[in-house]
Amino acid sequence: MKNIIIVVLALFCLSGAKTETSIAIKFGTNFVPQTTDQGEVLTVTSFASDSSSLYLYDLSDRTIAIFNPEGIFLRKIPLQTIGRKTYVGDDFIVLKQQLIFLNTVDSRLEYFNIDNGVRIRSIECPREVPDVSSERRMRIVNKIFLDNGQIYLGNRYYAFLFDEPAVLAKKMPVIRPFALSKDSSIVMLYNRLRPVIFKSNHLKYDKNMIEYKAPRTQFYGKQTALLKGKLYFCTTTDSSITISFIKVME
Repeated sequence: MKNIIIVVLALFCLSGAKTETSIAIKFGTNFVPQTTDQGEVLTVTSFASDSSSLYLYDLSDRTIAIFNPEGIFLRKIPLQTIGRKTYVGDDFIVLKQQLIFLNTVDSRLEYFNIDNGVRIRSIECPREVPDVSSERRMRIVNKIFLDNGQIYLGNRYYAFLFDEPAVLAKKMPVIRPFALSKDSSIVMLYNRLRPVIFKSNHLKYDKNMIEYKAPRTQFYGKQTALLKGKLYFCTTTDSSITISFIKVME
């Protein structure tokens, strides 16, 4: 079956009419979900961007899929193994031509060359957000964010700056955690000026929003990205991966 791409345009209102574009990439040639002995379906599990492209981590075959800003699939890059079958991490960011994965199993950051998928290094990171009194599920570090060129670790509720130079120099980093949200919203993508939040079944970025559609398969990392003045959201259906986006209104 050839990979089929379906483009759907939908209009919705938020301070005037906005156009949402959805790209559906059918499961088939480039994306083939695998089912584990426990019945878990493995496919794409995390979404990120840099200044030029969109990236999806495919847990089924340990690859990074690259898309252009219009959501069109370009190619896949295989990632070097870290010794755990197809797993290299739950979430990731793209920084300085490197893919940086948060490996929550071993509490490490795994660095890969973005051009060939070769593993560059692996460094230790905290398993939990320190110095917060919340219940354990709100302390577990399971997200990695990139803001203003700096790495932040945390989850939907808390984050802290990860002092990479201190860790590489084998010094004890100073960690100052902070709450990401003080209301009923949940932070999906950290940005100190304008985070992407989930509230009332929509993803909101300042005055912009896009409808949230629950994935049919498990996402362990982020489902949102910002690139070239657009807000992106990735989800899955029974038959495809869907990337939706809107032009951001400043």
